[in-house]
Amino acid sequence: MTDADLVIHPGLIVQSQGITSGSIAIKDGKIIAITDGPYTGSTREVIDEPELAALPGLIDPHTHMRDPGMTKAEDWTTGTRAAAAGGVTTVLEHPNTVPPASTIEGFNYKKKIASSKAIVDFGLIAGAGEENLDDIEALARAGAVAYKTFMLPRTGPSLIGCTTTDDGVLYELFAAVGRTGRPHNVHAESHPLVRHFGQVLSDQGRCAPTDHAPARPVVSEVEAFVRAMTLAGPTGVRLNFVHASSGSAVDRVLLFREAGLANVTIETCPHYLLLTSERMGEVGPYAKVNPPLRSEAERARLWENLQAGAIATIGSDHAPHPRNDIERGWNDITASPGGSPGLALMLPVLLTQVDSGHIDLPTLTRLTSENVARLYGLYPRKGTLTIGADADIVLVDLRAHHIVAQNQLHTKDPRISRMWEGYSTVGTPVMTIVRGRVVMRNGEVVGKSGYGQFIAPSSLSENQANDSVVN
Repeated sequence: MTDADLVIHPGLIVQSQGITSGSIAIKDGKIIAITDGPYTGSTREVIDEPELAALPGLIDPHTHMRDPGMTKAEDWTTGTRAAAAGGVTTVLEHPNTVPPASTIEGFNYKKKIASSKAIVDFGLIAGAGEENLDDIEALARAGAVAYKTFMLPRTGPSLIGCTTTDDGVLYELFAAVGRTGRPHNVHAESHPLVRHFGQVLSDQGRCAPTDHAPARPVVSEVEAFVRAMTLAGPTGVRLNFVHASSGSAVDRVLLFREAGLANVTIETCPHYLLLTSERMGEVGPYAKVNPPLRSEAERARLWENLQAGAIATIGSDHAPHPRNDIERGWNDITASPGGSPGLALMLPVLLTQVDSGHIDLPTLTRLTSENVARLYGLYPRKGTLTIGADADIVLVDLRAHHIVAQNQLHTKDPRISRMWEGYSTVGTPVMTIVRGRVVMRNGEVVGKSGYGQFIAPSSLSENQANDSVVN
């Protein structure tokens, strides 16, 4: 057998197709063998953890590192430290920074900054908006894994080249992105409806945290989903709805799929699967996200859709903000930004659902690793424990019990991590390995800034990946 740099002996090896036992051998950052029993070749280091399960490292498709330009909230070092702590070995960063990744200059600037700071690997999602239609093709050549459009108006410099409320422009963006073969991520909320309901509540003097969900009701998401699919269908673009918050919106996607009218996948987030709008009454603006947390009925229907295979990926939508900005929302919820940290907690809260029997480990692996890699053209380098793949692995203790507390979390200011405060979890990441190197051990992040690598999509898989995603 080939000599290895590292051999891991976990109790279980979890893949999307099932669970086995054995050993994982690693050399030069790649998996060189997965054996049924002990690895018989020589090795420089052995990690013997028979009480733990080995999963492919998570790929979080929805993160906001706030760097460059908004580093009071987060930066590439603190954000990827949170990733390492949470068993996430690759992050996909959304474009809305200052400058945004909607021009070649902005894209390359972010890539340079991230390369000097990131602890885990990363890919970059480019903006697609009213200002940069002519830049779409060049951004693909620069290595963008996907594009992102907000169906909302531009509200600041971070969103230049990332938004449109014009259906004609949206159609042309879909067509341009479709020609690249990359996925087109859409933040789908109807601006006319959000504006309408917000004005109704404002006229009534309603601006408490509990008024956030009524200001952006489910119908605003449903309408935007339907409109985006209607416009995307003729272009052939690979449409991907990010942070789907309601079962009703996912139901509309199923109708379009059955009719063959759109090539569309869906991402959701742990907070939409497990929390409801009642959380706003408990922690106020710390649970403000866009789209908002929904009713118990919508949450339950979203879970049903996930269990039925309608949802392809789960992302954290890690989106920190300065604490002082969030605090303004207690008196006027419209005055605080929407977003909450989530990287360090995504895996523990999902492992808790495995413990309760709502999903199994292979399904969790598909939703958080393999499907993400396939969708964004990173498979089979990422998202799988396979010979030749990057040795991105998370070892988890499936029996560890914790209560979420701010002081345990990794982000620039842990005090803002109140959305999940007090949540009881079963299962936790114990060790995170990126390309064969341990970057987190027993809760301590030991990886160094600058170790993370920029990952571009594979030209061999990017046009075929969507066909392989399990919906």
